Amino acid sequence: MSLTVINQLAYLFMNGKSHENSETVEDVKDAKDIHNKYMNTDEVIKGYELERERLVIQTKMNKAKREGELKGELKERYKNVLELIDLIYGGVDTRWVESCSFEQLSHAYTLVKKCQSYEEFKVEMLK
Repeated sequence: MSLTVINQLAYLFMNGKSHENSETVEDVKDAKDIHNKYMNTDEVIKGYELERERLVIQTKMNKAKREGELKGELKERYKNVLELIDLIYGGVDTRWVESCSFEQLSHAYTLVKKCQSYEEFKVEMLK
């Protein structure tokens, strides 16, 4: 099935190529040539480079923001666990808590219910 000139142009710009089953008319060939020349101009290439750089910067900003949020969550989790230990066990050495991962700290509330002593709690936390 052969497409009309306007449909060939629409197909060309939507798909980036000529319609396979249509004989390309001269107007469509001319439009394709103009389009290809335009896409290879310095302004278009510079525009794509700027957009790429903008996306890279945005990605880095999002990553830094998320890392900051995670760091804040981790600090808050440390603070909460230290308060829990102080409340339950009072006045014990808690320097080891700094070596715990976020996941280990997440288990503190469950472990404090299961463990009979501070030493048992500490051993379970550091597993």
